[in-house]
This record gives sequence, structure tokens and C-alpha cells, in this order.
Amino acid sequence: MCATGIGSQPPRLELGIVVKDESGNYWLCMQPLCDSVRIDGIRAFPLMPLRERIEADTPDAMFKDQAGQVVSVNFEKHPHKLVMPEFEPNEDGSVVAVGEAPDWRFEGRNASYEAITRLRPEIVSQAVHGFTSMASRVGVDVSEWMRQGARQ
Repeated sequence: MCATGIGSQPPRLELGIVVKDESGNYWLCMQPLCDSVRIDGIRAFPLMPLRERIEADTPDAMFKDQAGQVVSVNFEKHPHKLVMPEFEPNEDGSVVAVGEAPDWRFEGRNASYEAITRLRPEIVSQAVHGFTSMASRVGVDVSEWMRQGARQ
């Protein structure tokens, strides 16, 4: 498996945490660890969508859901697919799940997310690298005439 689980202590929303929204979609928290602590106000957290694997695809990650079923996912690395829900920190300056183990939830301003697992650091690094590679592509809008080799 590509995950270490959540544990019996309430997890903090940070890089590597996998959550599930109310529609059943999985998301990977992309917030850097240093930006997940010492928060003094409402903060948006970037969540990357995780698409459940299609048979022909090789999965980017595999983990168990709360029911113990294996979930195989692929990272949706396109920047336009990220969502940025807002969360309010606790008195310690971090966003910590509420509830009882294993039913931890992160309560956002407009949505609630179920804490599923924590991906291993090397798997998260692959997701972050894929995302930053997509976000840093040089986009050139070459004219059609140039694209075709300046044929006359």
C-alpha cells in the first residue's frame, strides 16, 4: 500500500492527507507542512483530485478506505482541477480533524471532508512533482503560420 493510515489521534490537514468529500470524491492535500501550522486566520488549502483508476491505467497510489476496501487512484495533476476550500484553524493554529477515530472529519467553511489516510512521503513527492511540472510548462501560443513552418 502507498499509505500509512491516520491513527488514533486527530490528524492535522497537511501535505499528504487524503480526504473524501460529501460526493464521494477523493482529494490529496497539497498544502506544504510549513503552511499548515501557525495559522492565524482562515486559510485556503489546495486539494488535488484523485481519480479512481480505470482498468487500463497503472495506479499512482493505492490505499484502503474507511471500510477497508482497496482504492486505486491516479493523480489529476492539471492546475485547473485543484480546489481551494477554506478552513479555520483551532487555537493551536492548525486545522485538526474533529470526531472520533476512525471517523475523523475536517470541517471547512462550505464543505466537510472525511479523513481517509496519509500517503507515504515518496508517493506525495511524485504527486507534487507532477503537479509542479504541469504548472510550470512554458505555454506558447504560436501563430498557425509559424506552427506550420512558415509555408507560403
